Amino acid sequence: MTLVTPIGCAELLDRISAYLDGDLDATSCQALEAHAAVCDRCTTLIGDFRRATGLCRSAADAPLPEAVRKLAKDRVKALLAREPFG
Repeated sequence: MTLVTPIGCAELLDRISAYLDGDLDATSCQALEAHAAVCDRCTTLIGDFRRATGLCRSAADAPLPEAVRKLAKDRVKALLAREPFG
């Protein structure tokens, strides 16, 4: 069994993105989960971050309205029509 070094709220905050992305090693995950198990604020933070990440991912799959697509295309065309930088 690996010894889990306790972490605090600040360290959890520093590692939350890597944790939710599955980029932490097992020992770091255990330390983070152990802290969240006794800290209501961090438990809430993890849940909120998961929900926000899920909303962003689902919004990325939503099609843009045609008016927004046209505006973006028109602005790109205008930028490309400018003289080159330099």
